[in-house]
Amino acid sequence: MFVIRLLLYAFMIVGAYLLLRRLLGSASRPKTTVEAARPVSQLVQDPNCGVYLDVQEAVRRIVGNGQVFFCSETCADAWMVKKRGA
Repeated sequence: MFVIRLLLYAFMIVGAYLLLRRLLGSASRPKTTVEAARPVSQLVQDPNCGVYLDVQEAVRRIVGNGQVFFCSETCADAWMVKKRGA
């Protein structure tokens, strides 16, 4: 009977410790603030790697009568090589 009581007390102490740690731990953590996100004007998809990015930040290539948008010069060059080879 003594062992059962000892185990019961041990579980209660561990449970209380974990509960207090969770309650006090969340209060002591600094609150992160959400930075004001700048508005996105329009999203475009890079045809080479599939990444979506803001049209303002995209690398542009003139193809035919239109523009094609890329995430980087590397993707633009790779796509142009694929396009020429196809």
